[in-house]
Formats: sequence, structure tokens, C-alpha cells
Amino acid sequence: MPMTVNLKVPFATDECGRVVDIRDLSDKCAGPFSCASCKGRVISRRGPERIWHFSHTAQSHCSDSAAFESALHLLAKQILLNSRLLRTPALVCRYWPSASTSDIVVAEEHVNRRDSPGQLEQWFQGVRPDFTV
Repeated sequence: MPMTVNLKVPFATDECGRVVDIRDLSDKCAGPFSCASCKGRVISRRGPERIWHFSHTAQSHCSDSAAFESALHLLAKQILLNSRLLRTPALVCRYWPSASTSDIVVAEEHVNRRDSPGQLEQWFQGVRPDFTV
């Protein structure tokens, strides 16, 4: 039997297109907020009994899982754009059940510092990556 998940979406976009977390909103901040996936209007739900989240209006057909995934994707791009430091962990292949002597390091840990800002979704040789430096 497939497992169903009742996903609550804690992220939306503000009028400037920035991703906002419902936990970071002040009581005075009423929106407007939009779904990162369908761009439709969402309402902040910040009651005392339920998990705080954004919900679509009743006539929306957008799924919460699509909204959640799109918001996380936008948030990742926002973090890359705002940060000047990126750390990528090492990539290690391990053959089980052998000892750690069989580990193969595919890529070392790397820290990339940059002086210039990156760009979002700029065309490059026929493709449009999410982020370029």
C-alpha cells in the first residue's frame, strides 16, 4: 500500500520573488505571497494548534509536494546567489563489507570563494543552468 504524506509547505515567495519562511514572518507581514510552483496566491496559516504553513486558495489544483519542491529549488538558487562561499564535501566510494582501506576518493572536499556575484539562469552554449559564476 503506498504511503501518503500530508506535506505542509513552510515556504512561499514574496512580491519581490524572494523565498520566505513562514516562521520568519512578523505578525504585521500579511503578504501577498505566491506559490513557488504555480505562482498562484497562497495564504499564511499561523494558528496556535497546527503547524504553520502556506496553503493554496480552494480553487487551486497545485499539489503541496510540487510547491514544496519548487520552493526548495528557488531557495537553493537564492542561497547560491547571496553566498560568496560554497563548500562541497568529498565524494567517497566504499565497497561494503570491506574495511575502509578500500575507499576510493572520487573528489576531495573543496571550498570555493568568489569575489563576483553569480548569475541566475543565464544562457550558455545552448543551455540555461540554474546558476553560473
